Amino acid sequence: MKKNGKNQLCSKINRKCDQCKAISCRKRLDKIEEYNKNIKDIKVKNIITQLPLKCQKCNMFKITDIEKEKIYCPYMIGNICAIK
Repeated sequence: MKKNGKNQLCSKINRKCDQCKAISCRKRLDKIEEYNKNIKDIKVKNIITQLPLKCQKCNMFKITDIEKEKIYCPYMIGNICAIK
């Protein structure tokens, strides 16, 4: 579930939350951003744990799509690492 408070109107001054100067809006946006960052970190860790053991510590792969759990590695051929 992806939460986004930036497009919601503030009940105090009728501005969008990202334009609002109210402390409550800032705190709310900070919490939403922290929540989204934590979810992203969990997904990245989950993707890395699905890799073969010797690939988990490698820095050659690149996560291309977090939502679809897609990884690109120039040395990965059919889920097998070509580096020995």
